[in-house]
Amino acid sequence: MISAVITLIIGYLIAKYGTDYIKSVFKHEKIRQVLSRIGYLEPIIDYIGYFIKLSIYVTTVLIAVSQLGFAQEVLTLVAVIILLSIIGVMIYSLRELIPCAISGAYLMRSKVISVGDRLSVKGFSGRIKEINLLTTTIKHGHRLVIIPNSIITKSILKKG
Repeated sequence: MISAVITLIIGYLIAKYGTDYIKSVFKHEKIRQVLSRIGYLEPIIDYIGYFIKLSIYVTTVLIAVSQLGFAQEVLTLVAVIILLSIIGVMIYSLRELIPCAISGAYLMRSKVISVGDRLSVKGFSGRIKEINLLTTTIKHGHRLVIIPNSIITKSILKKG
């Protein structure tokens, strides 16, 4: 019983301080520069941190429960169900990010549009200032408009 409590405390501390450390690594200036070049979004770091923290919590609870003497098969089944649930939530929460990334890779590789081109999409028109993995930025009047790449690849574009 005492070993299960100690396991829970250690797991909590590892989850708390480990994810804080991982987030701080992602926020290091050089890593942020690399991530910004590929169109990184701040919530991605939060999702990764949350996923790691949740995984550590689940693992810790399973270890603690096994120390209390529950059957291994039941624990394995519960672990698989929890893991599949976590993966499902992660995929659902990233459902907009994945099409944008695929579209961004296509736009950058195919050169359908380039920085400096005039573009009209969804009522916004202007010169393209930046194309990255997730978004394309155009100058519309005196404003910068950030358009998700998935919208650009799904739309009929007016170029020029």
